[in-house]
Amino acid sequence: MFDRRLGSFYFRFLSVHENFSAVERIRAVNGSRKFRSARAHKPRKSENFAFSEFKTHVFKRFPADNVSRLEDNRCVVRDKAEQLGLSSGLLLLRQDLLKLDLYGTIRGAVSTFDTFNHIPDLDKAIANAGFFMEKGGVLLFDMNTPYKHQNVLGENVFTFEEEDASCVWRNHYSAADRRVEISVDIDYRETGEHFHEQFYEYTYDLDTIRAALEKHGFALESVCDGESFGPLTDESERYFFCAVKQYTQLEDQ
Repeated sequence: MFDRRLGSFYFRFLSVHENFSAVERIRAVNGSRKFRSARAHKPRKSENFAFSEFKTHVFKRFPADNVSRLEDNRCVVRDKAEQLGLSSGLLLLRQDLLKLDLYGTIRGAVSTFDTFNHIPDLDKAIANAGFFMEKGGVLLFDMNTPYKHQNVLGENVFTFEEEDASCVWRNHYSAADRRVEISVDIDYRETGEHFHEQFYEYTYDLDTIRAALEKHGFALESVCDGESFGPLTDESERYFFCAVKQYTQLEDQ
C-alpha cells in the first residue's frame, strides 16, 4: 500500500538532484467515483474533461474533472479544488486508465508526472483517451525518455538522511524488459517503522509513442524537451507532447 509520506522524500529527492525536472515537483492527485458504461452507446457532449494527474494551475484556468486509481488522491484533489472555489464543478473518478470508461466525450486531457511511463500497455491507454476525445480535442502529456531511464536512473542509488527518517531509493534498468524497477525503503527513527515501495517505469521511444498516437486518431502537433520546453536533444530527460484528435469516435461518417 502506498505510504503518503513517501511523497515528502520524493520531493526532497527532486530538489536535491538537478537532473529531475521542475515539472515533477508539482503533483496534483486524483480521485474516485463510478459511472455507467459509455462504450455501449454513442458518447454525449460534455464540458472540458481532463484525466490523470494535474498541475495546480489547471484547476485555476479550466473546469476539469479527474480520474485516478488511488483512493487517497481524491481527498487531495477535492481539498485543492475547494481552496480554488471549483469543487462544485469537479467530477472525481476512480478508474484504471487501461479500463477507462467515461460518461461522455471530452475536449481535452492532461497527463503529467510521467503517468504513461507507469503503464505497461501504452497503446491501450492512448486508445482509451482517443475513444472519448472529440475531433479537435487536445491531449497534453509528458513522459520520461529512454535516456533518463538508462543513464539518470539506470543502476543508481540515492540516499537521504533526515532527522525523523532515512530513505534509500534504488533503480535497476532492464534493457530486455525495457523498464526501470524502482525500490524505495524508508525507516522511521522514532517508531522503528519500515516502509517499502516497489514499482516500474516502462521505456517508450519517440517512434513508438508517435505510432500509438497516429494509430488512434491523433496528429502529433509538437514534442519538445519537457524541462526546458525547447528542442529535444540526445540528453533530454523528458518529452512533452501536444497531440490533436482528428475525428470524434463513433461519429457517423
